[in-house]
This record gives sequence, structure tokens and C-alpha cells, in this order.
Amino acid sequence: MLKRSISSTSLMVPCPWFYEMVQFCMHQPELDYGIHLTLTGEWKTYPFRSITGPNKIPSLVDKQGYFYPKRKQIIGSAVLEEFELELTNQIEYALSLGLKPSH
Repeated sequence: MLKRSISSTSLMVPCPWFYEMVQFCMHQPELDYGIHLTLTGEWKTYPFRSITGPNKIPSLVDKQGYFYPKRKQIIGSAVLEEFELELTNQIEYALSLGLKPSH
């Protein structure tokens, strides 16, 4: 199906259409894909929500539970344990759907 047009991609777990990309990757065994860990959402009209409940990672999200758009908004104020929790949850969620990332 791909006819060598795509050989590798990365999936951002908190993003819209992540599940559709999971389905795509699962049906393309020749495709290398990885998990792109995500802690910001720079698009104004396309915000990303955390995988972890916002009450468990308040230093990483705004009042609506969305990631801040810029790194500068979390640098210096983010709690290391919250980083670890969110990133671990992104990986574990991806794996729970049956993904077997190459990177």
C-alpha cells in the first residue's frame, strides 16, 4: 500500500487522530514508527490534552487541562515527577493499544 512513499513516522499520543494513526501503523507491518513524547501543544486552534488527569500534573497544564503552547511556560516551574508520570503514561497507553514502536 505504501509503495515506499513512507518508511518511518512518529506518533504523538496526546494529539487528535492518534487512534487513527495507531490503526494505520498496525496495518502497515513494514513501517517503522515511534512514540514522539509530547509536553507542549503549540497550535492555538489544535490544543493537546494530557494523557494523565490534569489534577495529577498541574504544573504541566493550563486551567482547561491542555498542555501549554510553549516550553518557556513550563521550564522552571514544572515538577519532575509530573514529567515522568505523563511521559510514562503516554508510552504505556500507546503500548496498551498493541503498538510495537521501533523508536
